[in-house]
This record gives sequence, structure tokens and C-alpha cells, in this order.
Amino acid sequence: MRLALEILKTIFIVFSVPFLHGCAANWKSINHEFDYGSSERPEAMGTKVISIDAKQRLAISDAVGRFCSEPSPDAMSALASTFGLNISNPTDISGNTSGSSAESAASIGLRTQSIQLMRDAMYRICELERNDALDKSTAFLLHSGYQDVMIALLSIEQLTGVVRAPAVTLNTATTGSVSQNIKDLTELEESIQASLETKIKDQTKVEVAIAQLEKEKASAEKTKSDMAQESDPQDEQSFEAINQIIADKTTALEKEQVKLGLVNDEITSIKAQLELVKDTKSVHQTIATSASGGGTIQQESDASKLSKEATERVAESVEKIAIAALERERVLPACILFITGETERLARQRAEINAQRLAQTSKDKSADQENVLAKIEQTLQKTESSVKEASDLCREYMRSRPQSTKE
Repeated sequence: MRLALEILKTIFIVFSVPFLHGCAANWKSINHEFDYGSSERPEAMGTKVISIDAKQRLAISDAVGRFCSEPSPDAMSALASTFGLNISNPTDISGNTSGSSAESAASIGLRTQSIQLMRDAMYRICELERNDALDKSTAFLLHSGYQDVMIALLSIEQLTGVVRAPAVTLNTATTGSVSQNIKDLTELEESIQASLETKIKDQTKVEVAIAQLEKEKASAEKTKSDMAQESDPQDEQSFEAINQIIADKTTALEKEQVKLGLVNDEITSIKAQLELVKDTKSVHQTIATSASGGGTIQQESDASKLSKEATERVAESVEKIAIAALERERVLPACILFITGETERLARQRAEINAQRLAQTSKDKSADQENVLAKIEQTLQKTESSVKEASDLCREYMRSRPQSTKE
């Protein structure tokens, strides 16, 4: 008797755990894995394909923990399950079990075309970079550009209402609809203001770093001048060391000045966006005032139902946003990333050549090997000269640009 009860207890636990555990939510999910390579496609041997449904998203990670996570899903599901055990006669130890599960799914949220475009495009950048189709510098540059475009597109959608719920005619709820627009614009304004404050802090940090580098460079130049005025012969190594310090400070100072120029451009762009959002908010507040001032008005969720004056102001704001996004500085960041990448690549190649020369003894070194190394050295020198010319052009371009100042 006791043994039979223990057996029934064990059966109950075994059957109830899958129903009551959270993993049951994946019972109805599709997850199949198969090999893509075959004897007919030997180049694809080792390639695996995973088939999943719309409820799941992938987070692809490599061996060192770098990953690309897919955008969040647009649907959700709920699973309900029950399990029962009935013992009809304890003496005879007879019973039955029952279980059931049900799943429902629903679409959540309404994504505008801008959100859909930006989230998919930014994921594709990560995907391309993980597959070595883009280098890290290019991926960073594209991400930076997408941030500016995203703010512009979202601001335009707030103005024009490109994607909205089906047009509905309202009476007393008209003011509520406009208030919601004002609330959204207020949140957008606060977000842009927070970004502006962050960039201003970054600007201050860069300015402090520039001042410190200028001070250190001036100190090194003074030390060099004092050494040159001494009557005793100077130590050549000391002169080389102080010259190297001055060169390092000059390079670091130029990098910080470039960084300051980029931060100033971002601050100018964010301020322009902030002014546009404030103008848009003023337009909607005007509409709200007219709605609450007289009787009852009916307004559909359609931008064409705005007044002529409001429509003109919306059009002007959209034009300003588009121009600000298109006129964003893009040449200088691309130039800097190119020079940085080429400089690092040349440094690696030169280090490899030096390592090969050190590894070869005078007995092992043949004339052919020496000729190959000499040709590689000539190629590197030409490339370094080209990179130096590009660097000089970038510096000249940076000096010719009008400098933005913090208000």
C-alpha cells in the first residue's frame, strides 16, 4: 500500500513539473537545426542552419563574448496549462491523470517605418562587421550617422504623424489627442536636452585635456630651449628623448582638437534639433488652445486636418530637419577613421618586417630575401607618404572649418 502511494506520488511530480515550469512556454516553438553542407556543396561543409519561428530572436556570440542581438519581436504569447490526478479507490490504488495546455498569441505595439528601418539597419551593421564585411572603423562611422538620421526621422514623424491608428472622428477627446502629442514632444525634448548636457560635459573634458597637453608641450619646449643654451656639450640621447616627448604631445594635441571639433559639431546639431522640437511643441499647443476655446471641434488623426498656418509651420520644420540631417559633417570623421586605420595597419606591417629581419642571421639571409624585404620597405614608404599627405589634407580641412563655440 505504502509503495503504491509512493509510486503515484512520483508519477504526479514527474507529470506536473513540465506543466508548471516556465520552460513549458517553449513547447510550441519551432527550433530545428540541420547541416547545410553536403557532397554536392563541399564548400558549405560545416555550415549549420537554425530554423526558428517569429516568437524567438537570436543572440549570436563568438568565442570571446562579442555578440549581435536581433531586434525585439513584435508579438507575444501566453501559455496556460493544467494537470490533475484522481485516485478513485485508495484500497485498490486505481486512478487517472489529466493534463491540458493552451497557447494564445497577439501582436504588440505599432512600429513606425522609421523605427523598423533603423533597428533592422543597425542590426545589419553588426551582422556585416561580425562577418568581416565591414571593419570596426566603418561600422562605428555608420552607427554614428544612423544616430543623426534617427533623431531627424523621429522628429519628422512627430510633426507629420506618418503612421497612426485608423482615422477616427472625435469630439471631446480632441484635446486629449493633442495633449498626447504634447506629452510625446515633451519627452523627446527632455531626451534631446539630456543628450545636449552629456555632449557639453564631453566638450569640457576635451577642453581640459587640450589645456593640459598644451601646458605639458610648452614645458617640454622650454626644457629643450634651456638644454640648447647650455655651454657644455649636450647629450644626444637627451635631445632625442625631449624631441620625442614634444612630438608625442603634438600628436595627442591634434587628436584632441579633432575630437573637440566633432563634439562641437554634435552640440550644434543637437541644439538645432532641440529648437525644432520646441517649435513643433508650440504648434501643437496652439492647436490645443483653439480646441478648448470654442464649442466642440472634430479632428481626425490626420495631419491634413491642421490649420493652414499650422501646416505651413510643420512643413518649415520638416524642411529644417531634413537640411540639418543632410548637412551633417561626414568628411572629417571618415578622413580620421581612414588615417587611423591605415596608420595602425602600416605599423603592424613594419613590425612584421622588423621581426623577419631580426629572425634572420647574416648566414641565413639570401640576396633574394633581402630584395623582397627591400621592395616591401619601398612599398611601405610610398604608402606612408600617401597616408601623410592625406593626414595633412585632413588637418588643413580641419583648420579651414569654422569653429563652433559653446554658448
